Amino acid sequence: MNDPLSASGKFAAREFSVDSSFALGWFNSKKQGWPIENFVGVLFQSLTKAGRIVMPLYGTARGGQDTGSPTLPFTPDDTSYEWTLRYDPAAANGRGAITFRLNGQSTTAALSPGDKLVGASFDRFGVLNMQRANSKWCDVYLDDLRYTAGKNEFPKGK
Repeated sequence: MNDPLSASGKFAAREFSVDSSFALGWFNSKKQGWPIENFVGVLFQSLTKAGRIVMPLYGTARGGQDTGSPTLPFTPDDTSYEWTLRYDPAAANGRGAITFRLNGQSTTAALSPGDKLVGASFDRFGVLNMQRANSKWCDVYLDDLRYTAGKNEFPKGK
């Protein structure tokens, strides 16, 4: 959790069943599930009081953290959304922060004090089925994916 991470692409959802969710970001292939561990990214949630939402989420090597960050809405009606996801280990006075932009709106969540020191181990980037939704599903499409790991940030202007 000491290196910057960046990803971008397009996202569209056709349908989300009630109580479905998935995570998009960097994770460890040896363990997925809930509470989330070894993860930096975002969580796409199904129907809430605010509608369908997405929010930054992370989990250290010791387990998941609810960032309590503001959420962004999305509509599962084939609308295409452009998105960027960035983890900056220097943000939030060195605690680290996750910023997610969706069609011009953004939300940022800082890591809790000490969590960056606990650390996390990532060996993959992609989609995680949260596996806690009891056979629930969502119909989601990702396109134009770009992602980096470590110190290899996107070239400026791209």
